[in-house]
Amino acid sequence: MKRFIIALTILLVFLVGIFFIGFQRLASITIDRLLNQFNTGPIQLSYQQVSFSFPLNIKIVEVSLQNNDFFFHAPQVNLSFDWGLFFGKKESIVAAIPEAVVSSHSKDFIQNIKDFQFHIVPDFEIDIKSLSVPNDTHTLDAFPLFLQKKDKIISFRINHPELSMSGNFISEKEIQAEYKILSKNYPLQGQLIFSLNDDTLKGTVESEMDFSFSALLVPKEDGIELQDFSIQNISDEKNSIKFFGNSRLWLKDQPKIQINGQVRSGMVENAYDFDLELQRKNISEIVGSLHLKAGEPNIDLISSVVFLPESSSFSLQLLPGSIIEENPILGEIKGKYSDQQINVEFVSHPMEIQFAELTGKGIINGNATFSSGSFKAEGQLNSEWLQYQNYRIEKIQMQFQYDLERILFQGVGYLFDGKLTLDGSYFNKQFNARGTIENSKLDYFIGGDNLPFTGNVSGVFEVQKVDGDPLLISLSLSDGTLFWKDIFIGDQLTAQLNYWGDKLTITDLMLRNQDGTIEGEIEKEFKNIKGKLRFKNFFISYPIAGKALQMIGEGDGEFQYSEGDWEISANLLAPTWSYDEWSGTDFQFQGEISPETILIEKCETQLLGGNLSLMGEITPYRAINITGTISNLEFPENDYDFQGKIQEILLSAQGAWDKVLFGINAQGEGLTYQGQPLGTTFQITIEGESALPKQNEEIGFERYLNPEILKKGNIQIQGVHFEQEIEDGYKVAGQGDIEAQLDVSNKIWILKSQNLNLQVEEFLNFNGSVQGSFKNDQIEIQQLHLKEITRNIDILGSGSYNVKDKSIQGQFIGQYDTNLPFPDYGLDVYLAGNTELSLTGTMDKPEYQGWIQVNQGKVVQQEKDLIQLEDVFATINGKELTISEGHGQWLGFDFNTEGTIGETGIKLAFDISGENGLLGQFDYFQGSWQGKITLQGEFSDLQAEGMIQVRNGFIDTTHLDKNQSTTTIFQNLNESFLNIPIQLKLILKTDDNFRVKTRFLDLKLKGGLTLENGQGTMEIKGRLDVTEGTYDLVMRTIPVQGYVVFGDYFGFIPQIHLEGRIEVRRYDIILKADGPLDDYEMKLQSEPPLIQEEILSLLFVGDKDAYQSLDTLDLEPHLLSALRFFLGMKGTGLKNVLFFDSVELVTPNQENEGFFGIELKKELGENASISYTHDLSGGDNSTWNFELDLSREWSFKSEFGNDGNYGWELEFTTRF
Repeated sequence: MKRFIIALTILLVFLVGIFFIGFQRLASITIDRLLNQFNTGPIQLSYQQVSFSFPLNIKIVEVSLQNNDFFFHAPQVNLSFDWGLFFGKKESIVAAIPEAVVSSHSKDFIQNIKDFQFHIVPDFEIDIKSLSVPNDTHTLDAFPLFLQKKDKIISFRINHPELSMSGNFISEKEIQAEYKILSKNYPLQGQLIFSLNDDTLKGTVESEMDFSFSALLVPKEDGIELQDFSIQNISDEKNSIKFFGNSRLWLKDQPKIQINGQVRSGMVENAYDFDLELQRKNISEIVGSLHLKAGEPNIDLISSVVFLPESSSFSLQLLPGSIIEENPILGEIKGKYSDQQINVEFVSHPMEIQFAELTGKGIINGNATFSSGSFKAEGQLNSEWLQYQNYRIEKIQMQFQYDLERILFQGVGYLFDGKLTLDGSYFNKQFNARGTIENSKLDYFIGGDNLPFTGNVSGVFEVQKVDGDPLLISLSLSDGTLFWKDIFIGDQLTAQLNYWGDKLTITDLMLRNQDGTIEGEIEKEFKNIKGKLRFKNFFISYPIAGKALQMIGEGDGEFQYSEGDWEISANLLAPTWSYDEWSGTDFQFQGEISPETILIEKCETQLLGGNLSLMGEITPYRAINITGTISNLEFPENDYDFQGKIQEILLSAQGAWDKVLFGINAQGEGLTYQGQPLGTTFQITIEGESALPKQNEEIGFERYLNPEILKKGNIQIQGVHFEQEIEDGYKVAGQGDIEAQLDVSNKIWILKSQNLNLQVEEFLNFNGSVQGSFKNDQIEIQQLHLKEITRNIDILGSGSYNVKDKSIQGQFIGQYDTNLPFPDYGLDVYLAGNTELSLTGTMDKPEYQGWIQVNQGKVVQQEKDLIQLEDVFATINGKELTISEGHGQWLGFDFNTEGTIGETGIKLAFDISGENGLLGQFDYFQGSWQGKITLQGEFSDLQAEGMIQVRNGFIDTTHLDKNQSTTTIFQNLNESFLNIPIQLKLILKTDDNFRVKTRFLDLKLKGGLTLENGQGTMEIKGRLDVTEGTYDLVMRTIPVQGYVVFGDYFGFIPQIHLEGRIEVRRYDIILKADGPLDDYEMKLQSEPPLIQEEILSLLFVGDKDAYQSLDTLDLEPHLLSALRFFLGMKGTGLKNVLFFDSVELVTPNQENEGFFGIELKKELGENASISYTHDLSGGDNSTWNFELDLSREWSFKSEFGNDGNYGWELEFTTRF
């Protein structure tokens, strides 16, 4: 048994070995057979190694499938077989491929598909887990691919993250597939059918828009060409959109696509030529260009294209060369496709507009929708102007809608300078509109050049225009105004206007002016206008010489107008009329008026109680033939013609306009001409020949007094008066009697007046005479003598005056001794001297040249002498006096001056100098000083500034009165400067020798002070430093140093800051003085320290303990020294002390405890006295007394009795 088992085991092992060896052999034969079957075509299959595993598994390593262009490679293929494959029965293979790579050297993938001989291979299932397709231009992630062959059909399925596709490959027939693009932003799906017989591709796309397509695929070296390429949206025939053309796809380098062909729509008859080129710019943006062209309407659009697939949007930027109906257009189109429609927004650049007879310029913006073949657009036109024939609409804003058949619009704008609203449509070449106008110009509606009537109208209108027919306009006016050659005719205008081509009729015309009305009819054909008008109670205003002739009248008339020529015939009656300030009654006029001629058949009126009658013919600015009479006429005041009373005037004028024979014979009283009185009474007779005024020319009556044109002339005027305002508002007025006689032979008027009076404002009143002549608009004055008695001014002169340009020329000499007030500046000027003056310029703006010598003079402001003058010489140039030399006094000092005085103010420089008495204030000042001061500014705001240098100055206040202080002196100085009526700023500077001495101080100072007044106050600022000084303290002279300061907080009172030191018997005594000069605080200190009594005793008697026992001291030498100091004698001794100044009886009282005696007193200077009191009461109380007033700081008292005893006390009252 054991042997059997071993033998059986050996047999099984042998059989298994035989089986494996046989299986491998069988598998190898099978693989070779399959390769032989597959390699019968262009594509060859190869592998590197085969390994087997039981039962029916084969692993093939490095499998390749390739031809000359195509290459497939898998590192490993795992095959599973059934037994039928080995024994020639049913053949089926299951393959699992972990990863593989497929590539193609060319783009002829169609031929590669055809090269596969799938019909000769057995059925199979191939599951490729990861298939990579490398590409030079873009990266595609690896994806799984499943293939299954059953019979002759190969099914395939691709599951990529961005693409899902499944379908069937029917061998040698076609490929059918369904696909889905799984993008979140632009998903789509559809079907594809590719014919292997004729290389055609058909399919559908279902996305935001659904369409089908077909094309013939022609492989190219660098891509694919789609011939007979057609695209059609899936919709009904009427709303369908079709494309037919070709396409080219480049796959090498930078992939791009080009599509060109024609686009047709069921909504339009004509096709659009379409040329599109696209290429991917980056992962989210596709860019390119588009050219779209159509015949009718004429469209040629050239644009750049930007396509954003993720947002299903695109934009087109129109480029130069784009046109719509011959209108160049630039702009931007933005669109988005979704829900089976395309939405487009469009904004154009400013563009020229031309459509049929319509032209214009503007900007179009709007939006359009393409949906299932339908098209709708709406938007807005913002136009600078649109014009059709003679109708120009400006600043129009129009809303429109368009559906390829009809245009509907609504808009607002301005037509003929008036507001316009309209709405309408354009359909089938027919235009209809209706709307309103507001304040549009009537003459623009009527049309024509230089129409005599203008106005503004409002109303409603209707417009119709059928292709080929004239424009029809019907306008119903509801309001308006009408002018005839800028003359207001009326308002509340109503009428009916009908415009058919070149013919216009105006009916039912009604026009109102106040309570009056005008009715009538007007016709216009081509350029000819005629009409008939009837008016009643109508207000008429007609311009004459810049003024308006106005009346309310009634009548009728006719007018005609043709190419600038017009003519009016009128029959007018008016109960009243007015012209400026003239008025009259019973006005009648019959005649004809045209631009060329005014024919006066009859013109009569009652004028201001008189009668006026005219007749004749006037051809303006060409000829005149008119006669008239005026009698008993009272003229009102007016600016242009006469006023006064005219008894009678006979007028005649005949001849050519530039050579008219005229005659005037008149007499009257109170007559004025052009606002100038001619006299209280006058008589005038003139005859001559002259030209009448030209158009827009204004001439005065003086032209007709020109002796060159007169043949006869005599004028006598009594009480002539004239006024003239010259520059700066000064008014010159004059009056007198004038006699003028024409010297015919010499062609000159001889003038004279002996009672001439001339006034300049209210302060100059001259009387005198004048003799002269008049010719050629020139009055020559041979002699003029004027005298102003009140102000003692005498003037002689001669000159000329041109009445046309008002120019003047004269030479004058004069003497004066007068005062001239200038109230505007608060000044009075007193002058005496002589002058010479030349006068040129015009009466409105005279110019002066000359000189003036002032021998004596002064300028007074606010009743105070500001400046005193003598020997001043100045030249006159216009309104400016230039002083070249002059002397005078100002602020108490002498000066030499030069500078200018003009209308804007004064600018003078003063060199000053003097000795003693600084600025006229310090009489006790000794020394010299000099400086320079400038005076300048407007008259109402004069300012003086300068600097004064003081040399060797000395101020001694010890001679002041007993009741006078230094403070009082400076306060008086403050008040003196405050009274100066100008702004003053002076700087005082001293040298090293400036000395100031008081009772106790003797200082040498150096520094500067600034004195300035303003706004009612006077300020002094500055500092004087002590260069050398002493303080005399009765018995001691102490050297001091420090400074004196003036400032804001102290007013005019100087503040001293001094410190001194002296040694007395090994003690350093320190003195400090601070405060106002008359009330300073003095402190005494010592080193080593002493009490005040010890310091005083040490200073005055030389012993610090003396205050404790004064009776033991020998005081006589100290008293004598002190007495001499207080009396200011300094060692001169006592003199005449026994000659007493007063004797007084002392009676008993409570204060003297019943003492009775007699007192003899002698004053020893200003600050000391000595007295003797004799006891008369029987006692022994007679005494000698010394009293010394030491100002505010010190006082000394002593007493000597008959018994030989004496006592003294020293009082120090300064604050410690």
